[in-house]
Order: sequence, then structure tokens, then C-alpha cells
Amino acid sequence: MNAKLRLILVFLCIGLTSCDKPIPVRPTPPFNQTWIDAPLHGSTLPLAPYTIVFHAASPASIEIFEITINGAVLDTVAPTSTGSGGSQYGTLFHGEAAWTPNAPGIYLISVRAKSNGGPYGQSAQVQVTVASDVQLLPANPPAILPTPDTEGLPVLTPPPTPTPFPTTTPTPGECIYTALANLFCRTGPGSSLYPAVDSLVPGQSSHVLGLSPDGFFAQIEGVNNLLACYVPLGERYGILEGACGDLPTLIPPLPPTETPQIVGCTQRQAGGDIICVYPCPDRAAPGEACIMP
Repeated sequence: MNAKLRLILVFLCIGLTSCDKPIPVRPTPPFNQTWIDAPLHGSTLPLAPYTIVFHAASPASIEIFEITINGAVLDTVAPTSTGSGGSQYGTLFHGEAAWTPNAPGIYLISVRAKSNGGPYGQSAQVQVTVASDVQLLPANPPAILPTPDTEGLPVLTPPPTPTPFPTTTPTPGECIYTALANLFCRTGPGSSLYPAVDSLVPGQSSHVLGLSPDGFFAQIEGVNNLLACYVPLGERYGILEGACGDLPTLIPPLPPTETPQIVGCTQRQAGGDIICVYPCPDRAAPGEACIMP
């Protein structure tokens, strides 16, 4: 009887010891989210070369961007620069791709990002209309000068010749931003969560009011409506000239609340799938944050 009792105690000890061993947990795969900064959804573009500007947020590294036009791959490019996305978005990775539309029409532009060692994330999409040269002509044709046979009739004078936009020249003590590509000027730095309130074309300049905390964006005076807005910095976006050494660092506003994104936590289901849940479970481990649409 004592031998049986000892044997039962031995098996109980072995079972309790195995229960103390931690269950291996597979690492949570990194997520990424992509935005298209230019062009805006629903905008009309000329039948001319255009630079598509985009960025992605990821707690890991972004390896490549894939750009498609109407479902066909236009290009795959590596990020051109990085910046801080704060505690909610991790690191921002910026990129751009050159596109020349073949003909007037409606185009669907899609961009998605791939993390190092991971799959592609969800695509960001915008639909634009490319207009023909005829569609872009002014509605009112220029007035015709009178011929000698029209003597005595009212004389029609031609409209003034359009002059190119002025180029701002830096004066002592001023810092000037000059655009090198087609850009939108937004109420905040970088993300398409911030609405565009102005735009610039290559060669347009404006006074600089300050820099974003990460130094990747400048706040300028809008060239069309004089509203303060943010534009990207870099040799492919825009440059600074003049007295730019003592620019203030500005705290950007929070994104508009019209497009909230909830931060939840990842949770593994019984079948092994990982889902994003909100609210986060108790004692959620660091690195398990995820963004719900």
C-alpha cells in the first residue's frame, strides 16, 4: 500500500512540475499602415508627369513600397527618409514614385508597404481624374484684336498676359522654403490624416515659420491663402534658403477627430490567428499594440 502511495505522489510531482513550464509564445508579426499624401482623392491632374508622394507607419522597418495604377504595378521603391510617428504610429517611412499618365481618364492609384521579413500591409488608394489639354484650357477664349475693317466699332483689348508666380528672394534674417515637386501643404506634418489647405508647384517659395520636432517638415505661410501649413523637407521635396539656423521647433496639432483610430492590443485565438481587440486585456505585454480601423 505504501508503494502505491509513493508512486502516486511521484506522478503528481511530475505533473505539477510540467505545469510550471512557460508555454512558448510566437512573436507578434509587425503591422504597417500606408497613406497617400499626393495626389488627393478626387483631384484632377494635368496630362503631364506627376510625383506620387506617400508614407507608411510601422514599429518595424519598411523594406519596400509597391505602387500600382489601375491594378498594374507601376514601380517598387525603397523609402527615401524616416521620421517619428509618435507613440501611436512608431516610425514613419516616406517614399515617392514618378508617374506619367498615358491618356486622359480616371485612374485608381494604390500604394502598399512591406515590412522586413513580413507580408505586404493593406493598400492605401485614391482615385484621380487626368484631364486632357483641351479640358484644361480657360473657359473664355482670348479677345481678338480689331482689324482695319472694324474702324468705328468698339475696340477690344486683349486680356493681360498671365505672369508666372513670383519667386520669393530671401532678405537678411529670413528663411525661405522652395518647392521642388508638386506638394500639398497640410495642417500637420506628414500624415494624410491632416487635411490639405494649400498646394505648391515646383519653384514656388514661401516664408518659413518653424520646423517639426523631427526636422522632416517645415511650417510655411501658404502661398495661396496665407494659412500656416506643413510641407516636407528633402532634396526631392523642398529646400531651405536664407537665415534658417535659428528656426523655432513647433509642436504640431493633433490629427482631426473626424477620422479616429483606436489603439488596441493583439490577441491570439484558439486557431492560432492573431486579431486586434479593444479594450486591451489586463496585463497586456509591451509591443502588442495595434490600430483598429
